Amino acid sequence: MSIITLTTDLGTTDFYLAAVKGSILSAMPDATIVDISHHIPPYQIIQAAFLLSNAYYHFPLETVHLVSIDNSYQSDAKFVALKAKGHYFIGIVIPEHTSDLLRQRSSDRVNKLMSSFSGDTL
Repeated sequence: MSIITLTTDLGTTDFYLAAVKGSILSAMPDATIVDISHHIPPYQIIQAAFLLSNAYYHFPLETVHLVSIDNSYQSDAKFVALKAKGHYFIGIVIPEHTSDLLRQRSSDRVNKLMSSFSGDTL
């Protein structure tokens, strides 16, 4: 049985979250989907990292953690996957100008949060 967690800013008032879950279950009918949060404010990657870093280790090893914060269906969006501490993390990499801004404003906080994962890129 595969466990997949979701951390997003999709909210719960429209069809987007249901569409994501339906797509996952269509590809993996036996998957168990666990919602960590869908109420992350747009662009609040630090908040998403905080929630995930405090939740992931409560899940069994080999759990897949999907994170999507403000991807806005951008054609230039890229995804990153890494394995760390026996878990898989898959997330969107936001466009260059936004990631540069985040790096300038909060590089110390991001580094502290991400250093707890210290995983291998897949």
